[in-house]
Amino acid sequence: PENPRHNACKDPSGQMAQLKMLIERLCGGPDAKYAADDVQVICAVNEKGPLSRKLLNEALRELLNPDSEVPEKCRFAENDKAICLSNQFAQHADDEDEVLYLANGEIGRIRESKPESFTIQMEGKGCALIPRARWDDFALGYAITGHKAQGSQWPVTIVMIDSYGGGMVCTRSWWYTSLSRSSRVTITIGRRATIAQHCRRVDLERRKTLMVER
Repeated sequence: PENPRHNACKDPSGQMAQLKMLIERLCGGPDAKYAADDVQVICAVNEKGPLSRKLLNEALRELLNPDSEVPEKCRFAENDKAICLSNQFAQHADDEDEVLYLANGEIGRIRESKPESFTIQMEGKGCALIPRARWDDFALGYAITGHKAQGSQWPVTIVMIDSYGGGMVCTRSWWYTSLSRSSRVTITIGRRATIAQHCRRVDLERRKTLMVER
């Protein structure tokens, strides 16, 4: 992949503005370079702080699924991007005799949303039917945490540098994981000095791999 690109911003509001501008440039309009599914936003924390996954998903949903309207008593809107939060088996939406395996961290698109269930189209697997009792196993996936991004890859990733809520989460290994998720371009938004500060925290120095012995 190309070297990471950096967009400097001094505060979260500026980072959000820069993110929206980048998303519109990459995915919006007839001159878009990438499909929305090819661009993944990565953040540090789920809920705490101005750059949390929850707040980023709300902003990105308005931008990438502007006509979305969540039906009453439903979790998602049609065409929402959603992520599976746990390993599980689900019934195929179009074939009741077929069962699909959904892995923790896999992302799909909501095909239909009802008060009692929703269906999600998983890339390369088909469409899964998710009953209401298992809705907590899914969340909006426009932005995901670095931990959930492990093992996945996209053509373009945008990593939000969190100077507020990310202090206890972001370490050198977190940044290694987050910056290596793209196959073409990685973009970071925020203060470069914050990345350096996070990378001074090494959380795996006592890891026992037995590589020397082997």
